[in-house]
Amino acid sequence: MSSQETKIDFTKFDLEAYVDTKAERDERRSRDGDAWYKCCFHEEKTASLRVSDKQVFYCHGCGAGGGILDFVKRVNDIDTKEAVQFIAEHSGQESVIIEQKEKVPTIFNAPAEDVIDAIYTYLDGFVLKYKLKDKRYLWTHYENNEWWNGKGNKEVGLYAPKGLQGLVVLAEGEKDADTLCELGYNGASAPNGTYKWDDYYTEQLRNADRIVILNDNDDRGIKGANECLGILVRAGFKVKGISPLKIQPNDIKGYDITDVVEEIGSEETVARLNVLIEHEGNWFELAKKEVEVVEAEVVWQSGLGEEYDNLVEKAVQETLLEGYASALTESEMKKVANSVGVGIKVIRKDIERLVEEQKSKNQVTNVKSEIVKIKDLGMEIDISGSGYSV
Repeated sequence: MSSQETKIDFTKFDLEAYVDTKAERDERRSRDGDAWYKCCFHEEKTASLRVSDKQVFYCHGCGAGGGILDFVKRVNDIDTKEAVQFIAEHSGQESVIIEQKEKVPTIFNAPAEDVIDAIYTYLDGFVLKYKLKDKRYLWTHYENNEWWNGKGNKEVGLYAPKGLQGLVVLAEGEKDADTLCELGYNGASAPNGTYKWDDYYTEQLRNADRIVILNDNDDRGIKGANECLGILVRAGFKVKGISPLKIQPNDIKGYDITDVVEEIGSEETVARLNVLIEHEGNWFELAKKEVEVVEAEVVWQSGLGEEYDNLVEKAVQETLLEGYASALTESEMKKVANSVGVGIKVIRKDIERLVEEQKSKNQVTNVKSEIVKIKDLGMEIDISGSGYSV
């Protein structure tokens, strides 16, 4: 690879013009900066694939979506390196983004091929995550016609090569997400795994029907998957946790879905995973029936400030009326806990105590509900390898 610093300008590639060559355009529906097509990724009679003037696409029929790089990769069934080369050649550019890798590893005084193990694309290729061969990761972002270290001020969401619709299988890293996609699933992963979950990721999953969390076999992966499962259930999703050891027993620390495929093959992995998804274990979700409530008035002062008091009162109200505090409130708890210098457990204890006090005062009446609370599920993790159990 040449040592010349090279880059590609994605804005020089006309996505709409390229889609014109791959899909049938609906001229009557195309207007106001949006072009509509009969989707080239599934059979349909009416146009449901929209391409906007912001160089992004989304199919309302099959859920395929993304940016320039995503479309080129998917429609041509090629990898990132080939797609970037294709974009460069079809937009009158000689330099390609894949060679820009060499600019990043100069920190290590070594050629790119000796340093970089893999590259994962985020935000249509404007943010890249480099997996280095020494197991470290390096982020870069494209801004003002230059590549910079870090993510910049860009909000990086879930890595999801095939989209986030239908059944989504969350893995602990991009490599495993790619493996799941190769197996035919809608594989996805968070930038830093389930261990560091963000509310933004939860919002991105709004089109998912069911979510499977497939953890790595290590303490961090198991703990992160367990916490993520609770967050997603509270947010209203139907979720199941599956350990890779349920697919193929193994006592190797860090054992993951890619290791499973390498050990037993793709076909056997899919067969076993499908059984676990559809026929074994429990799906967790909030089950509600008719609820008639009389709103309770909660007035309380902690001495820690108005913001703290208002948050606790809000969480108590939500718990009394819905059976749980919302995901948004859970996120606010963490911020307030940091601002007032107390632990999140202190806030939760205050909430639980006030909920019990309000119930004892009979201020919530005539409640007919069946609500499953996370803490009532008795959810435990069997670290020895049997996975999740209830």
